[in-house]
Amino acid sequence: MGASTLVYSLFTDYEYCIVRMIPFKAHLTLDFASGVLLLVSPWLFGFSDRMYLPHVILGATEIGAVLMTKPKPVTEAEKV
Repeated sequence: MGASTLVYSLFTDYEYCIVRMIPFKAHLTLDFASGVLLLVSPWLFGFSDRMYLPHVILGATEIGAVLMTKPKPVTEAEKV
């Protein structure tokens, strides 16, 4: 999941991209889905009896980051 996030980040329409192909809102949607998958993966793939807390923490953190991200850049007029 981390490698795929790096790849689609390179193609997302934002400051640090190489090619502007993916809209930023689509990037946030992919991040949200990735966070949900990471959060539920211990139960989905049947290893919750061995380890679950790191997946839950990182998945919830990713979901929280998406929910706190502004999908539009702040303009100079809005900074004042």
